Amino acid sequence: MNIKAFSKSGFSAALTIAICSAAQSVSAAGLTISQEPLFLTEGVAPNLLVTLDDSGSMAWGYAPDGISGDARTNNNASQARFFSSTYNPMYYNPSAVYEIPKTVTFNSATGLTTVGSYATPSFTSAPLDGFNPSLGTRVNLSNNFRATTVYTPGATSQTLASHPFLVSGRYDNGTAAYYYVYDGSLCNNGAITNNACYRRVNVGAAEQQNFANWYAFYRTRSLATASAANLAFYTLPENVRVTWQMLNSCTDIGNLTTSNVCSGISNTAYNNALRNFAGSHRQTFFSWLADIRGSGGTPLRGAAQRAGEFLKNTGVNGPFAAEPGVTTTPQYACRPSYHILMTDGVWNGDSGFNVGNVDNTSIAALPDGTAYTPRAPFRDSVSNTVADVAFKYWAEDAQPNIANELKPYIPYKNANATTEYWDARNNPATWQHLVTYTLGLGLTRSLSNPAWAGSTFAGGYENLAAGTTAWPNAGSDSANNVYDLWHAAVNSRGEFFSVDSPEDMVTAFKTILSRIADRDTSASAVSLESAVTSAGNEAYYARFSSDNWSGELIKYDVDSNGALTLDWNARSKLQAQSPGTRNIKINRNSSLADFTWNNLSAAQQDVLNRNVNGVVDSLGSLRVNFLRGDRSRENTTFRERTYLLGDIIHSSPVVVGAPDRLAYLMDQAAGTSGNTSYANFRIANAERPKRIYVGANDGMLHGFDQNGNEVFAYIPTAVIPKLNRLTDKSYGTTHEFYVDGTPVTGDVFINGAWRTILVGTLRGGGRSVFALDITVPTDVRLLWEFSSTDDTDLGFSFPEPIITKLHNGKWSVILSNGYNSTNDRAALFILDAADGSVSKKITVGADNVINGLSTPRAVDINGDLVTDYVYAGDLQGNLWRFDLFDASRSEPFVVNPAAPVSANTFRAAFGARPLFSATNTNRQPITAAPTIVRHPTGLGHIVSVGTGKYIETTDAQANTSQAMTIYGIWDRQTAGENATTTPSITRNQLVQQSMETAITATFEDTDSNTSSSREIRLISQNPVVWYVNGNPAEGVSKYGWFLDLKEGSTLKGEMVVTDMSARSNVLFAATTTPNADPCSSGIDRWFMAIDAYTGGATQFNVLDLSGNNYVTAQDSYQGRTVSSVRIPGFGSPAIVGKDAFFNTSDSIQRERLDFGPASRGRQNWRILGE
Repeated sequence: MNIKAFSKSGFSAALTIAICSAAQSVSAAGLTISQEPLFLTEGVAPNLLVTLDDSGSMAWGYAPDGISGDARTNNNASQARFFSSTYNPMYYNPSAVYEIPKTVTFNSATGLTTVGSYATPSFTSAPLDGFNPSLGTRVNLSNNFRATTVYTPGATSQTLASHPFLVSGRYDNGTAAYYYVYDGSLCNNGAITNNACYRRVNVGAAEQQNFANWYAFYRTRSLATASAANLAFYTLPENVRVTWQMLNSCTDIGNLTTSNVCSGISNTAYNNALRNFAGSHRQTFFSWLADIRGSGGTPLRGAAQRAGEFLKNTGVNGPFAAEPGVTTTPQYACRPSYHILMTDGVWNGDSGFNVGNVDNTSIAALPDGTAYTPRAPFRDSVSNTVADVAFKYWAEDAQPNIANELKPYIPYKNANATTEYWDARNNPATWQHLVTYTLGLGLTRSLSNPAWAGSTFAGGYENLAAGTTAWPNAGSDSANNVYDLWHAAVNSRGEFFSVDSPEDMVTAFKTILSRIADRDTSASAVSLESAVTSAGNEAYYARFSSDNWSGELIKYDVDSNGALTLDWNARSKLQAQSPGTRNIKINRNSSLADFTWNNLSAAQQDVLNRNVNGVVDSLGSLRVNFLRGDRSRENTTFRERTYLLGDIIHSSPVVVGAPDRLAYLMDQAAGTSGNTSYANFRIANAERPKRIYVGANDGMLHGFDQNGNEVFAYIPTAVIPKLNRLTDKSYGTTHEFYVDGTPVTGDVFINGAWRTILVGTLRGGGRSVFALDITVPTDVRLLWEFSSTDDTDLGFSFPEPIITKLHNGKWSVILSNGYNSTNDRAALFILDAADGSVSKKITVGADNVINGLSTPRAVDINGDLVTDYVYAGDLQGNLWRFDLFDASRSEPFVVNPAAPVSANTFRAAFGARPLFSATNTNRQPITAAPTIVRHPTGLGHIVSVGTGKYIETTDAQANTSQAMTIYGIWDRQTAGENATTTPSITRNQLVQQSMETAITATFEDTDSNTSSSREIRLISQNPVVWYVNGNPAEGVSKYGWFLDLKEGSTLKGEMVVTDMSARSNVLFAATTTPNADPCSSGIDRWFMAIDAYTGGATQFNVLDLSGNNYVTAQDSYQGRTVSSVRIPGFGSPAIVGKDAFFNTSDSIQRERLDFGPASRGRQNWRILGE
């Protein structure tokens, strides 16, 4: 079990937008990767109210409360069981990995937030409080250890337990750190209370650091809570709006008054006003966590009431202000609110508290008009409980003046509308209300009747829901109050989490945030296009339906006029295929094996034997049958599928036929001839059957034949642990990415022969890539898998890899590391295409900032098929160049097969500094691949990049705070020199282009007397004077150009998030603008064709706007070149020849292009990846 940084299972558009679910979640470092298609996402950042327990019992180093007598003091022997995590879950668990919490620092001067870690505690000098290591005297755990029973936050001393054994004649002398392990063989598998069942283990050298981490950050309830919240919340998206309180101190949630300052044990005051979880507010939250108090009672009811009342506030600091503390309007009616209520004990206090027996009182009409008659599982027979408070603030409209437009959360459908409405697993409320998630620490053993089975709606809940079991009566200091936490979660349509150990608390906080994401990720139930690929006179079109998360792969025949004729739909063909005949493979011991239950490893079987809540149900083999296509248990045991083929969203189909590269160049690059020549390889495979490969979010890479029949499928190892989610009945409400990346294919010479390989990525589906040998379509073989378990710098594999030959003599896969790696940094991997081993890893950029490298673009300077340069951008807006040659050689671009260079010479150019950093007030992230053209002067390249980010759930909401930009940057050092420096280029050294407001124009085709109406935008044509006075001797005048993506002065949130491409000197980009109304889904798309040399309008028409199948002067607007036209769909258009293919809602649209006079000639260099 690992206590790791919140593995961020995604937050929906700012929890939906911002939090994407457990079943739905994925992330592990600094970002929250969306598990929904962002262009379907509806919602705004939620309000998140956090209440932590600061009662005196939080200082205790044990759980549950009742075992306190097992730890004796002075010269009295303690019980051995107290020192085992089996009996006392707060004690050190050798199976857990205790991660050091994070430090969060905001630099107001730079606007950057950096994430580090607290000081690593020493085993021989461990602090009493890892957050505040100066307190008290440090402990040498190697010879002076005694277990802690009580450590009050801020104290300089602690209460210590005696040992169960003598040390130098006494039980209370210090000794080497130890723990006890339950061993059933010692006592015939006796009860955990039996001391004879335990054996002592001294902390060995290998686990000393882990023990020191536990001691400094996890050994008491208070320390463990601060650490667990720290590790969960440090990944929370910045636009989630957060406020916090405690039970006894810091009670003014939202900081609406100044009478109750939120202060820590150090008496430092913390501003806990509701604010976006960014900048100084983010830093304040983490500073407060490290300084929380620990004294007083457990007045939970008052804290829950304060949270509910806060929701009623209006004004600029209220929960529905557009930007709390700044602007009040607009007040979005779809903004949800959540309360996390954490405690370690039964409630008491709150003298005079009175809300009544709310859940057992009839309500004539809820805000949506529905009547409430007291019913199970909500009602009970007592008043003034936490459950009553929770029901009150769920049932009341907190903001009657705001429309009721919250999205209902209905994962459990029922034909009976009443049953569905009052199913506590659903939340039908559309009004502004509070959903509460409760977390109890150290209470699990008390939850016996009704029985707790690990999740809110399991175990005894069935009888509670049926009304055959009543909720135990709660009351001040009553042992039954542990059930009141469970009851409160049910009453507010939230969930209850009962944990006993520090490691489980980390998981619980993470899961709560994930569950919130699940609630708020909603998608329009529509069919949308996802990708289009054109090959010759054929077009392959992928689309999906979010109504049932099914996919389609459609083949069209395309005639010379662009007319389309439907050939087949693979979805229909797969429906008719018998599950037993499907050729579905997995990786078993580095070879392909059939996807069957018996071929899965024990660990894989274990996860498939569990439901989405992690509860064992032993349905694993049936799940395998379901995933293979068996439908016999749909709508009973598992979810109902409309179609077997899963949704195809970001994966574009790839067509692989006979090898078709130029033989003499391939043989030159590989040094092959004769029987091993590429020419012979082409001849031998001239009749190779065509295959269409595409990834889908049913967990598989699919291979279809030329008739649309599935003949192969592969399930990458990285997605197997979450396949159980695909079978769950709630999957229609949630969604998960699996094999969502576009596969890349290429011919390589490996292992003494030419082979065709496929490299697949998962995008948001996981941190892994895989390679298959697809040379023989009927005998596909696994080459390798490379994942974050091999290198923790690999993040979610959004970037598309490049297959190429390198100067080290190897055919290789160039792979950017993507996003949310463990270390959150940017890195470029050079992998051996034959076995996936790392030839070279190049990390770039600063540590302690959230980063990741985006899709690379490779340049072959001399056309010999060997890559020389690679360019890639990162999340911090840096544009990097990597030099993959040995600059010390006299002819660095010339390949010498007899003396290949060492991969150690590959490096980040310019002394590991970026060529350019995209900044427009703030850093502008680069997530799409750069595009490179020759510079018009003949010296160097123009490297074009677009900025924007559309991967995180918060990105679904248009960001109009700053313009994103397309840049063209002059890289002047491209002759193979040892480039150790580069000028620091700012926007002032670039020529600015501008874009006018969109208009609707009519274009006439005089030949046919027809016209077409198009939405267009015009762009300036400002010249770029590269040298001062046009004279190279006088130095550089401008280093390029930029075009801000705004119409006039209007910011709409437009950005470049799909790869651009260039033909001749025309740069093509498809831009994305999220819906301006965050409570609605959808995006705007524009296709741009601009001059790659200037960033402005081209000197000639590029787009056929009249629709007559060729480009003429009639395609201009009032004598000006049209550079931008609105398009349907999502994703980059496929440019084949002089045609651009776009996907539409139900078909494919072709746009005829003209690349201008410069396109009529030969090129002697190549850009790989376009």
